[in-house]
Formats: sequence, structure tokens, C-alpha cells
Amino acid sequence: MIVAFGWSVLEGQVPVSISYMIIYAVLIWRVGQWARGPLAVGAALAIILAILSAIAVPTWADRDASGYAAPETIWGSAGLSASVLGLITILLVAVQIAVIVACLRAFRQEWQVEVEVPAGTSLPQPGPEEAWA
Repeated sequence: MIVAFGWSVLEGQVPVSISYMIIYAVLIWRVGQWARGPLAVGAALAIILAILSAIAVPTWADRDASGYAAPETIWGSAGLSASVLGLITILLVAVQIAVIVACLRAFRQEWQVEVEVPAGTSLPQPGPEEAWA
């Protein structure tokens, strides 16, 4: 949303933002295939984006003053106000923190561990000490 509705004022960050969208789409696809490796990459990218977004929040607040051009959308029409884009950026920081937590929690799930079960039998039930590990 920030890219689409603040296109004219992003000053060179459009390729970075579009790259993040593509990389996140690939990571989501890989995690959907139960691959564990993209989780660490996703957490690292979320940390970088959270830091950059946190730095950008005050600049959106500064752009709300008089004398600055109003943001335009990717389609050339009037974009959202700088204060709304700043609010969306704050929400982006919160979402990135949630992504970091989710990636790290999922990384602890040990998806790579396989239990060999003979044909015709069921999985062994974990004991009480293993249930909370």
C-alpha cells in the first residue's frame, strides 16, 4: 500500500520495495512446501525492513507539514496523505515484528526431523516431558 499510494515520494526505494514483495512471495511459497531454510531468511529480511520502516516513520510525519508535495499513486492520481502513510508504516513495523516472531517460533518446530514408522503401525505418542519441548 505504501508503494502504491506514495509512489511519487519514495525517492528510489521503489525497486527495493518491489524486490521485497517478490522475495517475500518466494519465501511464503517455500515455507508452504514445508522448507525450513527460508524461515531464517524471512526473519533476517523482516529485521532489516522493520529497522528501515522505523526510521521512515518520522519522515512521513515531517512531510505532513505545509510546503511538501502531496504523494501521488502509481496510477498518477492523488495518493494518501503523509500522515496516513506514516500510520501504515507504523503498522508495517508491527507486522514485521510479528513476522520475526512467527519465523523464529516456526524454526523451533524441527520440521527436518522425520520419525520412521513401520507400515501398519501408528506414530509413537510423546511423553509429558516431550509434549512441551
